[in-house]
Amino acid sequence: MDASWFIDGSLHDAFKVFGSALGFGVVIVSAEGDLLAVGCGRPPVCIWDAAGAELWAFYFVVSTNPFVPKVYTDCKGVLDGWQEGFESCTTVKKKLARTWRLIGAALDFNFEQAASLTTWMPAHGSIHTIGVALDSNSRPITPLMWRANRLVDLAAKAAAHKNRLPNWVINKTKSIASFVRYHGALLGHVTWLANNHESIEVDDLGRSKSTFLRDSTGYKLMYRAKGSVDKAGVCVDSSDGVMARCKANDANVQPVSHLQTSLTRVIKPKGLCFKPASGNQGRKQHDRFVQIVQLREQQQLKRSLDAKCLRPAAGPSASQRLQLLKDRLFGAAPHGDQHFSRVER
Repeated sequence: MDASWFIDGSLHDAFKVFGSALGFGVVIVSAEGDLLAVGCGRPPVCIWDAAGAELWAFYFVVSTNPFVPKVYTDCKGVLDGWQEGFESCTTVKKKLARTWRLIGAALDFNFEQAASLTTWMPAHGSIHTIGVALDSNSRPITPLMWRANRLVDLAAKAAAHKNRLPNWVINKTKSIASFVRYHGALLGHVTWLANNHESIEVDDLGRSKSTFLRDSTGYKLMYRAKGSVDKAGVCVDSSDGVMARCKANDANVQPVSHLQTSLTRVIKPKGLCFKPASGNQGRKQHDRFVQIVQLREQQQLKRSLDAKCLRPAAGPSASQRLQLLKDRLFGAAPHGDQHFSRVER
């Protein structure tokens, strides 16, 4: 009952996440200063740092004893956990909440008793810290505490050393990582050069022009700057993230007839690509996009109807020209009697 338990955790190769090795140690010292037992072990895979290994050593102590002994630790987080309470230590934001729950179950959730029997002491100090450095109870470090702490530290390092990867594996992994980084940087440099190749062209007048050649062309941005006008004359407004309809140079577009409306379904506007968001905002964006599409269809149909290619041509009709062709093929008319008149477009 008067024995003191010293715990410690150790982590080797902390900067190598794939090859880090953990271990914990336990030293039992009697009240007279006799060494009773030394032990070490490895925490489970859910522990990945030295603080977690030392907390697991505390769980090993309380789960082994039918009562809570005097525990000395050099991890301040263990003592802070007792003072914060069970509810604070087991929240979802605590990475060691699983271990704290195991400890709480072993203690019947009596954190006050464990906090009174747990003492923090500074670790890894020189021999000159004996009688000078103070523990959590404001008492100086004794030679027995200093020696027991150094012994439990060696036990924890010995447990972690058994699981360390060989040096040749670490060096091989470093070499592979450097190889991947080098070729990744090389690929990025080549890709940048392929899409930013400067070419100088000289015209007939001797003037030079610099252009940039690209190996590939990316997708066009769905949203453009506020106030910019595309090729069809549709103004794009990006203030609220949606495209607004505003025709600047053709405000007198009249409603088309039913026949023209049916024809607009065949004409598909180019350069429009839209992915609405979800919810009410997405429906509003979709409605505005439909209005823009309808406006562009009307404009395109109006330009097509006003174009020269859709005006009635002067001369024989299509059926007349087809009959003339049949007559020539079957010999119904002399070769030079009738001819096709060229239609001026």
